[in-house]
Amino acid sequence: MYQYYPKILYSVNEFDKIKAVDITKSAKVKNLILSSSDSNYLRRYVVQNGERPDIVSFKLYDSPKYEYLLLLVNNIVSIYDDWPKDYETFNKYIEEKYGSISYAMSNYAYHYTSEGVIVSEEYWQSLSGSSKYRETFFEYETRLNIKKARIKVLDFPYIIQFETGLRELL
Repeated sequence: MYQYYPKILYSVNEFDKIKAVDITKSAKVKNLILSSSDSNYLRRYVVQNGERPDIVSFKLYDSPKYEYLLLLVNNIVSIYDDWPKDYETFNKYIEEKYGSISYAMSNYAYHYTSEGVIVSEEYWQSLSGSSKYRETFFEYETRLNIKKARIKVLDFPYIIQFETGLRELL
């Protein structure tokens, strides 16, 4: 994607300058994406275990080069934080964050009312059985990871139009 961005001279220090991508254009790109988020051009896709953006791009568009569009359309800034983790990476993440998978599976992250409002454990204990639920740290992280796997993708004919608009914008 950055091949379309104009380059500017950036001062590293008082003597040295480098040519760098003008990232100030990012706001204009985001506006283009938001204005293009017409449901006629977008459809849902569920990222399968182990699929990276380049793999999804190849699978959908016969080329890995459109991975940047997948990231832009879904407002993904960090592949590590915003893209769904495969099983192995997810389990390593759980172990690093919570110490062990068994801890994450046996300790509760949040307590909810039946309306989905997060409440303290003490308040949760006072609620009747049908008006409350809770989830473990593992369930919470799994729910977030599943949510990340539901992405929007552009229909292929619209990609060419989008790229043309992007080149004109930048």
